[in-house]
Amino acid sequence: MKGVESLLFFVMVPAAVTMLGESLYGRAERVHVLFFLLPIVGIAGGLTIGQADGSLGSILSISGFLYCTSLSLLGFWDPVRYFWAFRALSAGIFTGLAVDTVLATVVGPEAAVIGKTIGTVGSWIATIVLGLPCLWFANRRRERPSRQRLHVFMNPSAVPPLTLWQGELHRWGFDLALSGVDNLNLHAGWMEVVLQGKAVGFQFDVAPLEQLIEDGDITEGNTGRLDDNSVAANFRYADESERVAALIAAAALTKLSGGRMYTLDPETWIDGDDAIETAQDALQPHELHVLLMEERVPTLEQWQQALQPADLAFEIETSTDLRKHAGYLPVVDQGHATGFVFSLLPADFVVGGDRFPGAEAPREVFRLTESANFRFAEGPAAAAAARAAAAFARIADGIVFDPQRMVFLGSDGTVLTPPPPTDDGTD
Repeated sequence: MKGVESLLFFVMVPAAVTMLGESLYGRAERVHVLFFLLPIVGIAGGLTIGQADGSLGSILSISGFLYCTSLSLLGFWDPVRYFWAFRALSAGIFTGLAVDTVLATVVGPEAAVIGKTIGTVGSWIATIVLGLPCLWFANRRRERPSRQRLHVFMNPSAVPPLTLWQGELHRWGFDLALSGVDNLNLHAGWMEVVLQGKAVGFQFDVAPLEQLIEDGDITEGNTGRLDDNSVAANFRYADESERVAALIAAAALTKLSGGRMYTLDPETWIDGDDAIETAQDALQPHELHVLLMEERVPTLEQWQQALQPADLAFEIETSTDLRKHAGYLPVVDQGHATGFVFSLLPADFVVGGDRFPGAEAPREVFRLTESANFRFAEGPAAAAAARAAAAFARIADGIVFDPQRMVFLGSDGTVLTPPPPTDDGTD
């Protein structure tokens, strides 16, 4: 291969990708580097194909050019994830250059033709052996166009730092740990998170509304009441674990920012409260409700005293007003940290809804005015919530409703039954 072609193709392309790979972290940078690299690749390709004469060296050169180009373009799809593939490609190409140099030195000018042929073959064999597994794996893992995404729209001034976002997740008891830069506007790419002890993640970035319209992610007719200067926190995911992590993170962000979440499957707009409810259904699917009279709502200190025999202690200030609390209640259960989500709402939240048919409820339920609501996940949190709800019912003279089993329990733990039907079929 000629000197100019070798310089352009074997040195500048892999060197540029290797040096810039880790900084390709957003659409603007990606476009800039694309304009920088493609002309170089085009010149190198033209020179390579222009030399085609049917020889083994020309065939290998053309094949290698197509191979390297395809791997490079795959890298533009997700440059951060495939940075290691660029390094392998560069290692292969520079190994080939080293083979050329060694052969030219050892064989000498009297066997230049043989040396050139062997050098070209060795160059591309080294490149393909080192890089082909990278190309195969990158193609399998490549993020393909998908409807698997959701967006949180908000005012630009409402975009919170990562630390506040993490605090909102803790407030609602979601076992999800975020990682990344504190300024969310600077993050564009893969966000590593830990969901219930398991490392997962999703693609995350913040972009103006007009960019989503331009990219076709949302139509102008579907923007509803959004301001033109709104920004969107965009979540993209591939499988179920990533979907759950993205949903929970997006719900907390929606609540914290006062924004609106937009999901595609189905196409739905939801506010912060509904987003939290949806996320709780995914991660904290179990519920208990204690129905009671408003004047019987205990203080946190009274509740704590009732829980002492059960070796269950709250990890918050005893001055916390339960009437105003809505979020996570951390507890220590026999030395182990756990907790559940607690809120106090009007009894209509349970009694007036579709949680149970009226004919299947005891009469006492319908005179009660408040509902203490417990949300929790399986495992230790479920055991702690059950004991905490039972103690709450005892001191408040309330009735526990377990929607999982569809039973009502009195303050003493006995099962309450609905009244028998009358002769005319009414209660």
